[in-house]
Amino acid sequence: MAILITDIGALDSTGVWGRDMSVNAAKYGILVGVDGSAESDAAIRWAADEAVMRGLPVTLMHFVTPILVSWPLGPTLANITEWQEDNARRVIAHAQKTLDRSYGVVEGGISS
Repeated sequence: MAILITDIGALDSTGVWGRDMSVNAAKYGILVGVDGSAESDAAIRWAADEAVMRGLPVTLMHFVTPILVSWPLGPTLANITEWQEDNARRVIAHAQKTLDRSYGVVEGGISS
């Protein structure tokens, strides 16, 4: 089920609005879509600031578009899928480092 979280409530896939934003926010925190771009990094830094102010966690998300074709790709599809998975891991790792720096975390612990 897809859920769109907004400031005024949540709209679930059935189109029903709920007013349990505080429950959703406490459970999921601030959701940030990341793609490795400078704009994505800015969104992560903003989310970190908001999370600190609101006492919420930050959830990083990267979406990989599935490849849909109408002919057999064989090994090519496996290579593309492997590349997508590797790229997604790199994007999330970069996003996590950006988030850690936003919180003042350095390798080995918190910076002073």
